[in-house]
Amino acid sequence: MLSNAKKSFTMKQALECLRNVRQDVVADEELAKAALDIVNNYYWASVRGTAADFLKRAQEGEFKDDESLRDALHEDIDGNYWVIYTYWARVCLLCSSNTYAFEEEMGDEAKPENVSQQAYFAMMADISNQPDMEEAFALARGEDEA
Repeated sequence: MLSNAKKSFTMKQALECLRNVRQDVVADEELAKAALDIVNNYYWASVRGTAADFLKRAQEGEFKDDESLRDALHEDIDGNYWVIYTYWARVCLLCSSNTYAFEEEMGDEAKPENVSQQAYFAMMADISNQPDMEEAFALARGEDEA
């Protein structure tokens, strides 16, 4: 049954399942893991897609240097639904490999103003760590592709 449910879950159903798990309505660990896998895959597809888009833009010569690429990335993430909507920011932090990026960037004493600020730093780190972004930054700096 689980494999069938896993294949037929939509993102909306996966999120609803996770909400029910959080509220102790559903206690099926396998079902919760399947739902989390779907949400996690969706987030990471978005991260990889953003990095691939920036690589394409860098290959087209859109960025003249690191700073222009970093500014464009900042604007993209700052307006991204994974960051601007509180619900999605919480989901971002659930999926991110860099949940503590805010503290790492701003110092242990600093505290984020809200979950969106924390998600911004987490998503920035997740995207920046993608191989496509490393290549995009190299292109923006004028380095040859190896």
